Amino acid sequence: IAYPADDPFGAIVNSPIGDSLGLDATSMPHINMNMFAQSADSTGIQSQYVDALETVWDAAQFEKQGKAKITVNGQNVTAKEYYVTWTKEDLQNACTAALDGLTEAVTESESALESSGMSAEDYKNAMEQVKAMIPSIINSDLQVKVYVKDKKAVKITCKDSISIMGMIKIDYDVWTDYGDNDISGNISFNVSDTEVGIKYEAHDIKGNMNGTVTVFSGDKEFDIDINKEITE
Repeated sequence: IAYPADDPFGAIVNSPIGDSLGLDATSMPHINMNMFAQSADSTGIQSQYVDALETVWDAAQFEKQGKAKITVNGQNVTAKEYYVTWTKEDLQNACTAALDGLTEAVTESESALESSGMSAEDYKNAMEQVKAMIPSIINSDLQVKVYVKDKKAVKITCKDSISIMGMIKIDYDVWTDYGDNDISGNISFNVSDTEVGIKYEAHDIKGNMNGTVTVFSGDKEFDIDINKEITE
């Protein structure tokens, strides 16, 4: 998934997602993210993100559930089950804090704002609109299930759905299996009854790693081979 750093919001407006949401190019800011990345304030932006991530990590609630029979890389195993939960309030607060930090750092870079043709006040107003959307996107707790065998995580799963502004519902399913020398997993989203995502598996990860990555959308699949030496 890629977007142009010189006009990320414009790319969203001109995409199928932008069309489905009815977004208007005149209502979205034109921001060249490269300018901010190269400015002296980029370290401030990074530190705010780190603070937000640390806040989320510290807010995690761990609960031991007992033992569960699960499938790991095609094999049936018994493992200890743990639930790791983040409340929607903690996630909302972390996102708000990250956006506030980003706004503070960006608005201090007057040269970058001027180059993008945007005033600090316009940028602040745009970010306030983004912040106002957070409760509609993060409207439930996030729960991740972790399965542990022989003091090692052998499986991590997370499955739920999110709603964007009450107009688009996205179901997501994420899981990863960890073996001594094998890894497999799936990241998929169901958007408007179309399943899209990535499936992957890797073998002999301690030696000559090999495996496959499959990107899929509906009934279309694209396979990517994994080599130990990856050039692109």
